Amino acid sequence: MSIEADAVSALLGEAPWSIDAVVQAHFGDFRALDYLMRKHPGYAVQQGLADLRAAARLLREEVADFIAVAARLGHVLPRPETFRPAGRAMLEREEWEAKKCLHRVAVAASTLVDMSRVMRTNMAKAGTDITREYAAELARSLDKEQHDFVIALRNVASHARLLEPSWSIRYDASGTAVSIMLAAEDYIDPKRWTSGAIAYARTHTKVDLVALLASYERAAAEFNQWLIRHVEISRLPMLENYRECDAARRRVSARSHYGLLMQAAEQRRIDPYAVLPNFLSDEEIARVHAQRRGSAQQIDLIITLADKHDAVDDDLRHRITAIFAAHLAGEAGS
Repeated sequence: MSIEADAVSALLGEAPWSIDAVVQAHFGDFRALDYLMRKHPGYAVQQGLADLRAAARLLREEVADFIAVAARLGHVLPRPETFRPAGRAMLEREEWEAKKCLHRVAVAASTLVDMSRVMRTNMAKAGTDITREYAAELARSLDKEQHDFVIALRNVASHARLLEPSWSIRYDASGTAVSIMLAAEDYIDPKRWTSGAIAYARTHTKVDLVALLASYERAAAEFNQWLIRHVEISRLPMLENYRECDAARRRVSARSHYGLLMQAAEQRRIDPYAVLPNFLSDEEIARVHAQRRGSAQQIDLIITLADKHDAVDDDLRHRITAIFAAHLAGEAGS
């Protein structure tokens, strides 16, 4: 750390930090405070929650893409022209898309597993050990053999060989159905696979990948939602302190920024309505214009919508009101 960061660290002391100390640190050296905020024990948990949500979304979207490829194959394969030279190129493109999607799904599944394990570790560092609850919920939400098999496929795809799915067409009274299959036993690695993964591969010699991945994504999402809820309701003191400190830091930073904006607006006598798109969405602006122009209700609504960090104090509110009043007075006099 720099000399400035050392001074800020000394001011803050050991976490949990006081809000007053954070505010002083911000005005002393906001860059050093930014650095130290990322060292706060609650930061890793807060970031972990964001990572879990992102990893769950990644898996959900990759599985949806894979299912979409399977659906396209379902339309292409039953056509006689697919197996003619012109149609064969289209089929090969869809087969390649299926292979790419399968690889991405396997990586996304492993990423979600890794993020959940990191969260468990970071919670322990922040003062709460959830090892037993974590293991119990994992056993309840996910089929262990299926889970081990999916992770084993990821390890194969990342470190050994690309997965080579095949397809099959089934004709019955309900119509034509296309399945994307994987010969599971072809990928077994007794030295690296768990007993659960091996058992799944030997029980499901031809794996229907759409059914497998849809089922696994639902189970993984259920476990992930439990973990996020568990973190939130645990109300970890270090996480709560980090959030309070971060909110205070953002609030004083925003207040300083708003002060500069007010100064510029006062000097240039700008039209405050003209700059609303810089701060509000189209829907929010429509709500503002639904209020009487220049009314206290309209200005309060503008502040409520624009002030994301609760930074507007009485002084700023007074200055904002005066800027709108000056503009409206100018309109009336022109």
